[in-house]
Order: sequence, then structure tokens, then C-alpha cells
Amino acid sequence: MLKKFVSITTAAMLSLTLIACSGQEPATDTTAEPQTAESAKTEDAATTQDATAETAAAQTTAATAIGDTSSTATKVKITNGLGSDITSFAMKNVKSTSWGKNQLKDNEVIPSGASVDLGIAADDDASAYDLQLIDANGKEIEIKDVALATMSEAKLQVENGV
Repeated sequence: MLKKFVSITTAAMLSLTLIACSGQEPATDTTAEPQTAESAKTEDAATTQDATAETAAAQTTAATAIGDTSSTATKVKITNGLGSDITSFAMKNVKSTSWGKNQLKDNEVIPSGASVDLGIAADDDASAYDLQLIDANGKEIEIKDVALATMSEAKLQVENGV
């Protein structure tokens, strides 16, 4: 039995080795045109745009606490399971018709997979809240009728593409 296993394993390893070491030289493109001053400028502009985007991304900071940060506030640990950074987080009492302000400060995000402490004012009489989130791709997500005051933690996630 052991002999069959060894020979099958050896045959499998041998075929992988033969595929990986076919002996062919990598193809080279001999039809490429020489770089002109105009194409060099285009490449430089693209590199500058990439660097600017990286700098803007580096200037964002991860939020750690949002909402009411006083010691009397009810705290709920919110985890971003959306697969994209959250760039805006607004909430309102379900009885209200208008959204509250963005709970994230300028350049703050809730990174994908990260958690923040959401503070809810102790004197807030809401039984439930609606949440309005905007992700890094600009997608707006509304979550209705969430009883935050009775939770200690919640994970925001998309199920079935919704």
C-alpha cells in the first residue's frame, strides 16, 4: 500500500515538474515601438495620479469611537463587515424624517473588518434607529429599525447582495 502511494506521489510530482520546466524561452515582443516624449509624459502623469491617490488614502484615519463619547453614553461595538471602508455613518431616530450629521470626522473611515465604539446618548429616548452608510465606492446603504440601545455589538454585513 505504501509503495503505491509513493509511486503515485512521484508520478504527480514528476508531471508538475515537467509542466513547470518545459524548457521554452519566454516570448519577447519585438514589435514594441520606442518610447516617445509624448508617451513618457503620459506615463509620468499616470504615475503622478497613482501617487496622489495613494497619498489621499494615506491621509484617512481609522475611526475608533463615534457618536456620543461621554462616559454616560451606551456603547455599541460596530464591526464593518461590508467588504469596503465606510466613509459616512449617519443615524436617526426611526420616528424622525431627517438624518443626523455624519458621525465620522473629516478624513475618518471605518476600515473594512475594523470595529468602532458607537456611543448613544443616555437621554436619547429612541427605541430604534435607522442607519445610513456610504462606502468607499459611493454606495449608499440604509439599515432600518435597529434597536441599538439593547445591543452590545453589531456587525454590518451584506447578505445575498443586499
